[in-house]
Amino acid sequence: MSSVKHFPGHGDTAQDSHLTLPTVTKPRAELEATEWLPFRAAAQAGVGSVMTAHILYPALDPQRPATLSPAALTGLLRQEWGYDGVVVTDATDMRAIADHYPRGTAAPAALAAGADAVLSCGHGQLVPHAEHARALADALAARQLDPARVAEAQDRLARAALRFPGTPRPYPPAQRGADEQATQDWAARSLRWQGTPPALDPARPVLLLAPESAALGGPYGDFLSGEALAASLRNVFPHLQVALHGGQDASAAEALLARFPGAPVLLATTGRWGVSAAEAGLATGLRRDRRPALHLALWSPETVGALGLPAIVTHGFRPVNLLALNTALATLRLHAPH
Repeated sequence: MSSVKHFPGHGDTAQDSHLTLPTVTKPRAELEATEWLPFRAAAQAGVGSVMTAHILYPALDPQRPATLSPAALTGLLRQEWGYDGVVVTDATDMRAIADHYPRGTAAPAALAAGADAVLSCGHGQLVPHAEHARALADALAARQLDPARVAEAQDRLARAALRFPGTPRPYPPAQRGADEQATQDWAARSLRWQGTPPALDPARPVLLLAPESAALGGPYGDFLSGEALAASLRNVFPHLQVALHGGQDASAAEALLARFPGAPVLLATTGRWGVSAAEAGLATGLRRDRRPALHLALWSPETVGALGLPAIVTHGFRPVNLLALNTALATLRLHAPH
């Protein structure tokens, strides 16, 4: 029951809807040519479910974010695109929604807009779930939520359960191997080069300057540690020299640079949002000294513009991404590609 998310598009904002309500002001014609393309294709292909975005799209609805917007969930997705699968909200206890619709009041609003299931995370606390359930019951009792709309949602969920039964199926080794190879191919094809990288000689020292950890890691709190990155890169550069920093103090990195004057540098960023003071300072020094350097952007491509170094963007830090990175770096081991 695969889900496409976050409808109608979360790409063109640097704001985190866990913390605030973003707004995307693109005109409808531009949205149809960009953000909406994959969602429309998924809807027409009959994807199992669609998850909503806590984003305000004035071109669709100037008042309500997509999660709570009849224009987005019913008008666009259901009526214009003909989608009849399950619509589930992103977590309505995220601040983009909860700050404006407190105590679970977003739950009946989302169902009224066209959602079939309301997601509440709670993060181990029962209170948010109880508030959402109470808000639904209160809205039904006050006839603010049409029972027929609730019945429609229940019917759609029941049909989805029949369409996607929760019965384990065998995963043949040949299929697993093909899937793993496809994933590796996607990781390799997603690599993006920026600028001209330096030549890297595996027989000589290469310096890695990386954060110990990321202040904000993946969606589940995971992150790539500097030590794990170094262990992976040593498969390509056995003489790798490493200095880790905590985001503010770059003294260890500066000491390593002084110990190996002229050695090429791999400056890694692994955070989800922005660059740290240490990363910005180190990049400034590398540019000033004209030191051969390559920025390893292992999460956000926006860090490339912030640091202004030749870069390779992996769009992730999973094992397949690191393998793709190592394969690409191996091509730099004596001469940079044109």
